[in-house]
Amino acid sequence: MFLIVKKTTPKIAGELRKIIAKSRFIKISVRFMKLNLGIMITTKCNRACPHCMFFCSPKNKKAVNLNIDKALKFIKTIPRMVDINEICIYGGEPTLYYKLLKYFISRLPRARRIQILTNGYFKDKKQLNKFELFCKWFNKKNNFVKISNDKYHDIFQDRKQLNELIKIYPNLVWKRREDPKEFI
Repeated sequence: MFLIVKKTTPKIAGELRKIIAKSRFIKISVRFMKLNLGIMITTKCNRACPHCMFFCSPKNKKAVNLNIDKALKFIKTIPRMVDINEICIYGGEPTLYYKLLKYFISRLPRARRIQILTNGYFKDKKQLNKFELFCKWFNKKNNFVKISNDKYHDIFQDRKQLNELIKIYPNLVWKRREDPKEFI
């Protein structure tokens, strides 16, 4: 778990630290009373990227999925005076678990925007079709799916396929991340 608190009252910062002290799946950034919440939904992944700081891979026998009901309970405990600006769902690879993802997203309270971070790797047409169906379901005004686009993921992504998807689904983002300091 990661906790990043920037510019908030000491009372709220202390409260947030206590609330998330027991979770390794949740990352928080608070800035000017707006909360950006990062939730790692799984440690399972369909790729074994050497740069992965969470050591997620298909071979990971100790892969863990987030307890969705506990995460929702946690989110509901966030003080009302804090505005939930964005919830970013990442992993591992969150698109391996569409049912879990849909269940979680459909129950999320009061977030202005929901972002899902994916590596953009689909091993076959069946996986790609599931991803397209999910994009149709997830296509709401402020929601978006961000596909990793850097030198680490280029080696296994089908650029032509991803470019076609972006033309069809306006909530897909595939911006090149050149600056390693840039973070979601």
